[in-house]
Amino acid sequence: MDEATNALLPALEQLEASFQRKAQEFQDIVKAGRTHLMDAVPVTLGQEFSGYAAQIRLAARRVRGALPQVAQIPLGGTATGTGLNTHREFAARVRARPHPSPAGLKIRAPEDPFEAQGIVTHWWSSPARSR
Repeated sequence: MDEATNALLPALEQLEASFQRKAQEFQDIVKAGRTHLMDAVPVTLGQEFSGYAAQIRLAARRVRGALPQVAQIPLGGTATGTGLNTHREFAARVRARPHPSPAGLKIRAPEDPFEAQGIVTHWWSSPARSR
């Protein structure tokens, strides 16, 4: 989570800003638009770069949207999420410990420990969100 917050998101913001600057710089350069691999109506190179900037901005939004799900970490979920064979306060005590996070992110209990033990969609969807 820290890597996404402190490295990926700032890099995406910087990339978006670069594309936005280029969109302004190229706003008067007219070129043939392309659609379905064919020439189409004229567009400006600035319009294309504005679209690239939007793609990066929306990707960053999807990464930010994934972080709350990734922060739900099941702990003490032995025996399929029941907590059997662990101290009943194990997970709460681990979460209560200070976990240094420059981003101030805090791990928390999953909404449902059985779901969290059985599925990892939030883990694999997080990188996919940045595509």
